[in-house]
Parts: sequence; C-alpha cells; structure tokens
Amino acid sequence: MELTAFSALTPYPGTTIFKTMQDQGRLLSTDWRRYDSDQVVFEPKHFTPAALEQAVLQAAKRFYATTSIFKRLRFGMNYSPYRHYLLPNLLRKYSLMRMDKEGECAAV
Repeated sequence: MELTAFSALTPYPGTTIFKTMQDQGRLLSTDWRRYDSDQVVFEPKHFTPAALEQAVLQAAKRFYATTSIFKRLRFGMNYSPYRHYLLPNLLRKYSLMRMDKEGECAAV
C-alpha cells in the first residue's frame, strides 16, 4: 500500500448511523463544518472523542513515519517512485507534523 487516508467515523446527516447516534443521544455537534472525517462529532462507546482522534492521528503518523515510507519504497513500482510515491508520502508526513504542532486535531 503506497498511500492511505485515516479518518474517524463521521455520521453524516441522512445516513442510518446518523439516525442511530441521534436516537442514542450520542451526537456531540450539529455544526456541519466539524463533519470533516478528522473531528469526532459523536460520543464513542469505549473511549473519549479526544482519544479516538488521537488514535486516528497516531495510526496516520505510524503509516507516514520516515522508516515506514522507505520500507514501502523497497517494493517494485511500475512508475516513478520519487514523483508518484515519495513526494506524496513526504507531503502527508509534513502535514501531519504541522497538525501535531498546531493542535488542529482537537475533540469537541
């Protein structure tokens, strides 16, 4: 796997999961700007919203760790590994580092 996206479950309006969470009183926000797949907008059953956000961020950081990027680079690719693999991976790693420093990943 060359690239991936990690995100928290987002119960979008009009979906069954939204209705279920609403019926259970687990929705924490109806500010639709927060429904971006990065912010947790519901109360998880087994941990806090902040802990879920942190777990998603940590999974992404592990995947985009420098050692992980170079380990995946060793597999054969049918395209330029620097242009189509290394650059997007390093850009995502940089964006994760900025998120961590700026504290953008904050629970409701």
